[in-house]
Amino acid sequence: MEASRILSRTETAGPAARSRPLLRYEDELLFAADPRASAAPFADACLRMVRCDASNFREMLPEAARAALFAEEPGAKTAGLARGDLLFAVLDAEGGLLHHSFVQNGATVLALLGEARAVPLIGRCATVPAARGRRLYPRTLRHIMSALAAAGHGRVAIYCDRDNAASIRGIRHAGFSAVAHLRTLVIGERWAVQWRRPGGVRLIAL
Repeated sequence: MEASRILSRTETAGPAARSRPLLRYEDELLFAADPRASAAPFADACLRMVRCDASNFREMLPEAARAALFAEEPGAKTAGLARGDLLFAVLDAEGGLLHHSFVQNGATVLALLGEARAVPLIGRCATVPAARGRRLYPRTLRHIMSALAAAGHGRVAIYCDRDNAASIRGIRHAGFSAVAHLRTLVIGERWAVQWRRPGGVRLIAL
């Protein structure tokens, strides 16, 4: 999940020992949309939208764009592409990366969100500071929905930190509606207690 607060940690033993959160608290908003109702292909004479997967992202993205993409969370992004995630990237005339969003298929976090496994989940979205204010985020979301609608999907989900006002504005501008407020306590990455409004309390096995 995008935003979390680690309350305590535990250490794993062995040569690859690493610190793992024992308790992790999430406070997020879940949104969903019918992609058929909000689809709008990206159109900009000065920018280029690129759709990539694990088989072609090295050819589709210039070296500088790849470096910018994997500057943060390289392991998670690489693993996601290997599992079948799709990458939608906005490039400028020189091939620089301005914005990227991933579509995750069969994401494990869907269980925490209360969404069906078949629902595509948009995540790991970011716009470079110099390109903010150009609505690249909602424009990319609408472009993604056009691709999902063409593939026959009737629902797409996205979530963000409850306090991320800029992300919430972009999500709403793209045509998403709020589904639920989720407050989740993840215990040892095995169980989660979730307060969902509307919906009540849930105990979830991860």
